[in-house]
Amino acid sequence: MGGFAIRSNTKRRAGDIHHLTAESLLQLMRLQGRYIKGDSLPNQEDVQDRSKSDFFAKSLTVLQISWFIVNCIARLANGLPTTQLEMSVFGMATCSLFTYAILFEKPYSVKSATILLCLDGPMPDDMREMLQSEMDERERSGVVRNLRTSGGGFMSTVTMVGFAVTIGAFHVAAWNFHYPTDADMWVWRISSVVSCTLLLVVVPVLEAILEKVPGYFDSDGNALLISCFGLYIGTRAILAVEMIRLLFFIPPEGFLVTWVDSVPHL
Repeated sequence: MGGFAIRSNTKRRAGDIHHLTAESLLQLMRLQGRYIKGDSLPNQEDVQDRSKSDFFAKSLTVLQISWFIVNCIARLANGLPTTQLEMSVFGMATCSLFTYAILFEKPYSVKSATILLCLDGPMPDDMREMLQSEMDERERSGVVRNLRTSGGGFMSTVTMVGFAVTIGAFHVAAWNFHYPTDADMWVWRISSVVSCTLLLVVVPVLEAILEKVPGYFDSDGNALLISCFGLYIGTRAILAVEMIRLLFFIPPEGFLVTWVDSVPHL
């Protein structure tokens, strides 16, 4: 899972390791030398060395994603039919390109956490309270926890909703594409609208509920939460099935190529 964790002693015993959020890690860094051993802090080279991908591999991935996006734009600009599957991948490629742009320097596929060692002696009370607070928050639903947390957690929720809406918008963009039957057309339209707008509506509603009834999701509210996200996953599953089914009904013009395919590429 990567990230950073803190251990209260040098022995590897279950229960001594506590995984840190970005916020708690920053708090410890501001108090460097008071709680953790300085030699357990990795430098930039140590962090990058744990990455499973280098600059060349990431750049090649970005070029391949960009090439697919250019290909889709060229087909749309020339008025050639585009499949629903291509539009879905177009949306995912756009989100992937944005992700690579903001996380290009982030180490890739780090599996184990970097362990920070506490100084010898009992753990300070304020540090213990911080770790206990994080453990309490982990018992809650991830989305609810992020809504209650300022900073990185809230931004994670905003980013998640933004990506979901973006991909859903590309599904909606296939509104007037070729469909073999009216049933296929309306199944696609309804599912795409739900997948595009559901989280955009649900998250603000959850925020309003949390402000009015802080303990709602600690008791009966989980059913509402599960129902909403179950509906979202269901609509995405329907769209996935339709994407594959509609490949059997591509119009003849859908097999025409554009000038982009004449350019040498990987």
